[in-house]
Amino acid sequence: MLKCILVENMVNKFDINIWLDTTPLSGKWDLTKKTWTLEIGSHGKEQAITCSYSYIVVAGGAGGQVPKEAFHGTVLHLAEYRDASPWKGKHGIVIGTANTAHDVIINVVEAELSRWGFEDGFQRLGTHSSLPLPFRFSLNYADGLEFSDGTHLKADVIVFATGFEGNMRYLVQEIFGDEVTELIGDYWGLDREGELKGAFKPCGHPAMWYHGVTIGQARYCSRFLALQVKAKLLKTPLALYEREFQ
Repeated sequence: MLKCILVENMVNKFDINIWLDTTPLSGKWDLTKKTWTLEIGSHGKEQAITCSYSYIVVAGGAGGQVPKEAFHGTVLHLAEYRDASPWKGKHGIVIGTANTAHDVIINVVEAELSRWGFEDGFQRLGTHSSLPLPFRFSLNYADGLEFSDGTHLKADVIVFATGFEGNMRYLVQEIFGDEVTELIGDYWGLDREGELKGAFKPCGHPAMWYHGVTIGQARYCSRFLALQVKAKLLKTPLALYEREFQ
């Protein structure tokens, strides 16, 4: 609720053209025109919206990565998870060991799914016989998991409570593809100069920046990113860190 209020205040104060209920589907960089073209999906509309921009700031935050492979059921990360009631009576598996995984497990049990499980550090729980851990698994089956011991566990829905990927480079790859991703560096961690990788500075592409972290840091550092964009618009780009992306 607090974040919603902060966003609303910023939109009103700075007259920001904010689009809600939208998802970036794909993007391309036109080297000749020096512009981005974005295909944006809008909820409730069948056709994607095509827009052109001079600069893009990637501020998608940490994301949950889930494998799909051959599995035909529902696969989702805990970030997308809301409630298990839609799958009542079906076979469900929760993979993870931290607090959130336990919370999801409780909800899954209350929703009367017939099977659930853990990953590292525990035993697999539920109606299926438990196995000592650690173990590995893959989604090579259309109807469930295959474990390293050859066991096949059927499932209709699999929830990954396995943490988040903090490097937003994965997000660039999903939206803009390999060609753009190869140009940019990683987001976060320290480079050879002891500076943050990619954050709030040139990341390898002349018209793209990363922006993220907690709201306090983000609000403070956003001014420096904005000044870099302004410098580009004024044809006086900053040369600092242009050669350091590793």
